[in-house]
Amino acid sequence: MKNTQENTQELIKQIGSLLKSFREQRGISVWKASNLGHTHINNIKAVESGTTNYTISSFIQYLRAVGISLQLIFKDKDDDRSPYSLQPSAEHPNHWVCTDTENKIVCIFEDKKFNSTQKITPLEEIKEAERGAAVLAAAANRMAEWLIKNHSDKLYQ
Repeated sequence: MKNTQENTQELIKQIGSLLKSFREQRGISVWKASNLGHTHINNIKAVESGTTNYTISSFIQYLRAVGISLQLIFKDKDDDRSPYSLQPSAEHPNHWVCTDTENKIVCIFEDKKFNSTQKITPLEEIKEAERGAAVLAAAANRMAEWLIKNHSDKLYQ
């Protein structure tokens, strides 16, 4: 049986790999993440590689840099809570990012201008044969309904 330190190191590497995947899916380079997070590029690389026991502060700087919420990282597969999360955009001032972890889509919109500025993008490359436009439209509609119910103050004036 592995000791606790080995288990911890494995978990740190798994988290780093997941974080790197999220960053890459959002099209953010390591350099851009370091600028957005106001941290050294080596800190970004250390978090993603899992080769160092980084501090909670470094971890939080990383999450902010790439616009990832803690809920998205630590969501349990068996958790029946909402697949949606909303956080301020790390790249665009006065914008929000809504993530749907179930359907793997993201909606970015300007504060109080949802209808005119919303932009839906997939987190992963989606083949049209796998999920047609109707399926994506339905997922986007459910996301919009959740936003209206839970965050209407951010959608409209």
